[in-house]
Amino acid sequence: MLAAAAITAAAPRSAFAGGRITYSASVYSPAGTVSLDEDLNEEGEVIRNKLTVDKALDYALQNSGDVKRGDEDAYLAVEKHHTLYQAFTESMSTDSMVSALVALTRNEMEQSMAYPEREDQKEALRASITRYFQAVLSAERALALYDEKIELDKKELAINEVKLRLGQISQADFDSAKTAYGKSLSERKTREKAIEDAYKNLSDIMGVSRQSRYEPVIDLPYSPFNMETAKAHIETAADASLSVKKAEENLKVLDYQRRINIYKDDYDIESADIELERAKRDLADLRDKFKDDMTALYDEIKEEERSIGLLEADLAEKEKALEITRTKLKLGKASQFEADKAEYEVKSLRADLQNKKEEHGVDVLRFKQGRV
Repeated sequence: MLAAAAITAAAPRSAFAGGRITYSASVYSPAGTVSLDEDLNEEGEVIRNKLTVDKALDYALQNSGDVKRGDEDAYLAVEKHHTLYQAFTESMSTDSMVSALVALTRNEMEQSMAYPEREDQKEALRASITRYFQAVLSAERALALYDEKIELDKKELAINEVKLRLGQISQADFDSAKTAYGKSLSERKTREKAIEDAYKNLSDIMGVSRQSRYEPVIDLPYSPFNMETAKAHIETAADASLSVKKAEENLKVLDYQRRINIYKDDYDIESADIELERAKRDLADLRDKFKDDMTALYDEIKEEERSIGLLEADLAEKEKALEITRTKLKLGKASQFEADKAEYEVKSLRADLQNKKEEHGVDVLRFKQGRV
C-alpha cells in the first residue's frame, strides 16, 4: 500500500481527473463560398476570380489527409485515456499500477501534442500554398515575356529577310535566324507546361479541379533581414519547433517512467539510465541540427538579397539605356526595333527582380515559421 500511495503521488495530476477528457474534432470548412472557375464579362472576356492564400488554405485544410488523420488520432487518444485510467483504477498489483501509469503518461503526451501538430500542419500547408502561388505567377510572367520575345524575333526575322534581298547577309545567316525563330515557337510549349504544372500542384493541394484557373494574390513585401533579429529568432524557433517539442516530451515521459518503475522488483535501472541519456543526446542533436538548418536558410536569404541588389543595379542601367534609345528614336538615330528590344530587356529584368523578391518572401516565411 505504501508503494501504491507513492506511485499515485508521483503521477501527473491530470492522470487522475476521474473522468473523460472532452475533445472537439476540428472541422475546417471554407469561410463563405468562392468560385474557382473563370467568369466572362459583358464583352465575353475571361475574368479570373482572385484567390488569396487564406482562402486556398481553407480548401487545403478541408482536403488534407494528414489533417484528417491527425484529428482522428487526437480523438482516439482521448478515447484511449478513459480506458487506460480505468485500467489504473482496477490495478491489483504494484506492477500493473506502474504499467498503467506509464501508459497514461505517454497517452497524455500524445494529447498535449495534438494541437501543436495540427497548427504545424496548417502552417506547412500555408508555406506550400504560398510557394505554389509564387510558382504560378512566375510561370505566367515568363510566358507573357516569352510571347514578347517571339514578337521581337519575328520582327528581326523580317528585317533579316530585307537584308538578305539587299545582299547585306548571306542565305546561311538568314536560314540560321529562321531556324532559331522556329525553335523559339516550339519552346513556347515548355513555358505553357510550367504554368500547367504550377496550377496542378496548387489545385491538388486544395482538392479542386486541375482545370480551374484563378488569380493568386500574395503579399510578400520585400525588406532585407536584420542579422541580430535573425539570430534571436533561431533560438526562439528552436524552442518552438515541433520536432524539438516532441523530443522534450518524450524525455519527460522516459524520466517519469524511470522514476516510477523503481517500484517494480525486476526493473533494469541501468538500461533505463542509458535510454534516458540517449534521449538527452538525441534532443541536443536535434536542436543543434535545427539551428544549423535555420542558419543555412538565413544564409540563402542573404544571398538572395545580394542577388536582388545586383538585379536592381542592372535594372537601373537598363532603364537609363532605354531612355537614351528612346531619345535616339525621336532624333532618327535609332530604329523602332532597337527601342522595342531595349524595352523588352527592361521588362525582362523587372520580372526577374519581382520573381527574386517573391522567392525571398517565400523563404522569409519559411524562416519565420521555422520550417527547415
